Amino acid sequence: MPRQQSAQSTSRESRISLAIASYHNNKKQPIRALAKAYDVLKSTLYTRIHDIYNFNETGFAMGVAGTLKVVISSERVGWAVVVQPGNREWVIVIECVNASGWSLLLFVILSGKVY
Repeated sequence: MPRQQSAQSTSRESRISLAIASYHNNKKQPIRALAKAYDVLKSTLYTRIHDIYNFNETGFAMGVAGTLKVVISSERVGWAVVVQPGNREWVIVIECVNASGWSLLLFVILSGKVY
């Protein structure tokens, strides 16, 4: 990439970053006005503002959680730990929320078989 083109793209990216920061400071500003003030395309600015996601992934063992009655010593402090014997099947759950407030469908990943 030529040096001049690289400098232009860096300058454009910095203008987009400044416009996004300005939007987050005052969300009442219209995106059209920000695009004009920072000399960037409205469609690019709109996409960048609304294209921020937060992914959360958690894993847990199937069949381990449950309500059980456990007899322990009265001198023990804290919670009783119950260990389930045998192999455990792990499940992964992934959720995703967009910065503008909507969320993607929940992903549940179970163990599979290789054929």
